[in-house]
Amino acid sequence: MVARKRGKDALWQARELSLAGLLGALGLLLPVGFHALGWGGKIFLPMHLPIVAAGFVLGPATAAGLGLVVPLLSLALTGMPPLPLAPLMSVELMVKAGVASLLYRVLRLPIWIALPVALVADWVVLALAVLLAAGFLNIKAGALAYVAAVIVAGLPGTALQLAAVPAAVAAIERRLPRLALKRGKQ
Repeated sequence: MVARKRGKDALWQARELSLAGLLGALGLLLPVGFHALGWGGKIFLPMHLPIVAAGFVLGPATAAGLGLVVPLLSLALTGMPPLPLAPLMSVELMVKAGVASLLYRVLRLPIWIALPVALVADWVVLALAVLLAAGFLNIKAGALAYVAAVIVAGLPGTALQLAAVPAAVAAIERRLPRLALKRGKQ
């Protein structure tokens, strides 16, 4: 019986790692595509889409780790997002994906609650990170004004996340039914 459980755990870990790799690759490729088409990365937030989706289909540690690593890997491979913004974005995406996973996969809240809460958590952490790093980042307008400008500029990307992520998560859960949480029976 123990060997059988270990086999299921190993299979689950392999699926989660594979899905994390796929979503991480999308997190690297989508911004390149958006920039190639001339669409603003600061406006549509293309890296956020697969990382937020990861928060709904991966465990909290894996989702948060993916959010932390992908912006830094993108910086190393493409130079975007530039320094010193890449570390801020890493913290931001780590929190957004981790909170989404915690709320959806652990606490089993509906996606329509978990996603907006994860977005707000992202903004709060971004504000705190910018306040802490404002001197280092040489932000002249004031940290809170900078964060407000970033949030307003990214509203189309936020709307895109609110529309696309639930649809993507539903499609992934249909394709991989074992990822779907059994709601109502706990």
